[in-house]
Amino acid sequence: SGWWRRLGSGHASLTTRADWQATLRSAAKSFGELHSVRFHGIFDDDMSAVLGVDANGTLHTSWHSADASYDALLASGVQPYVELSFMPEILSSNASETVFHYNGITSPPKDYAQWGELVADFARHLVERYGEDEVATWQFECFNEPNCGFWSGNQTEYFWLYEATAKAIKRVSPKLRIGGPSTCQTGWIPEFLDFVKQSESPIDFISTHLYPTDPQVKKTRTGFVDQVANISRMAAAAGLPLVFSEYNAGLGTGPDLDGPYAAAFVVHAVTQLKDSWADLAETSADP
Repeated sequence: SGWWRRLGSGHASLTTRADWQATLRSAAKSFGELHSVRFHGIFDDDMSAVLGVDANGTLHTSWHSADASYDALLASGVQPYVELSFMPEILSSNASETVFHYNGITSPPKDYAQWGELVADFARHLVERYGEDEVATWQFECFNEPNCGFWSGNQTEYFWLYEATAKAIKRVSPKLRIGGPSTCQTGWIPEFLDFVKQSESPIDFISTHLYPTDPQVKKTRTGFVDQVANISRMAAAAGLPLVFSEYNAGLGTGPDLDGPYAAAFVVHAVTQLKDSWADLAETSADP
């Protein structure tokens, strides 16, 4: 289990700040084996990813801010766990649908093919900048929690987004790894696996999120572990790695998340799951 190897931390524009980068270096040194960091919003407008679309429909992109973020991670010996989100305004079907104070746009794209072009352009840039062999060791994830308010489309529309995303990634290189559905509360996984099979969409791993405060987790000492085990069996049956790209001792904020309860929860979960199919990724409570 890789429970100690990945952290979640806010949104992309924060990672370009000197104070955030200093904190990352300190965390990487303290952890010793910190492998990767996940954050929202690499395509957000405050990252200036899409500068415009010309009359021919060609995207004009800039990866300057993404480079500043990823360069800092890699200089600290840490890889990005690449969450491909949110929707750039110029591609969105409804820019008023947002989350968080930084207004990450949650709407489906006006054109799924154009979204695929954005993903491919980004992946191609990463391969050119960092090398195919390096980027092939990263994990790419399609959006964030489409079943919990971070996607204003429906399930079918998210599946279309995943198909466009996965096929775009593989057009750049079959070595690059893509997964989903990145759902909250371990949702949509059977339906997602049916869809990727029927649509022949590439998939390299299953990703989802789970907190002990989620409604389907029994409020017992083993409730969280039991739910992870259930999903692990599903992933094993599909022959796919399973990544919990968010988990914590609870969802939200409060004294319990920084106190003895949280420490005891993590130790218990890790000792019970150390030989499981799941890769747990600790996350912060800060969006």
